[in-house]
Amino acid sequence: INASPTCVMSFGENGGARGWLVGRENNGLACMFTMMNHARLSVGLQVRFALYSRMDVPPTAFKPPPKVDSAVVVMVPLGAAAPQIDNPAGFEAVVAAAFRQRRKTLRNALSALLDDSQIRAAGVDPGARAEQLAPEAFVALAEQVPH
Repeated sequence: INASPTCVMSFGENGGARGWLVGRENNGLACMFTMMNHARLSVGLQVRFALYSRMDVPPTAFKPPPKVDSAVVVMVPLGAAAPQIDNPAGFEAVVAAAFRQRRKTLRNALSALLDDSQIRAAGVDPGARAEQLAPEAFVALAEQVPH
């Protein structure tokens, strides 16, 4: 797929998952994905994992060295502490739509999925932008999407 960042993730539904991301803390995936795909991935990870930076990795650790610093990040499943997502398809649709176009308000970005009253019912301001929301807000928005 040319110029199309694609990511499929399994969150360890059958026994947990543990992973490591290479990249600078809170910025490392930007070297692999566009900002919006990074944000989509970040939201998906934060509702399932506690993320801890373990160490910085300099460019000289790689051959050839990249033009960015990296980090080892430990992902520990939240287990029972993870928010309950009753509409996983709605969650994926909301997160994808919210970050599809940069700097759009949720009112505009989610218009194919939710109207203003549904966004407000989730406790979210329709005039907010996706990057302003906590991951839990996306879970609440997903619950407003018809199954």
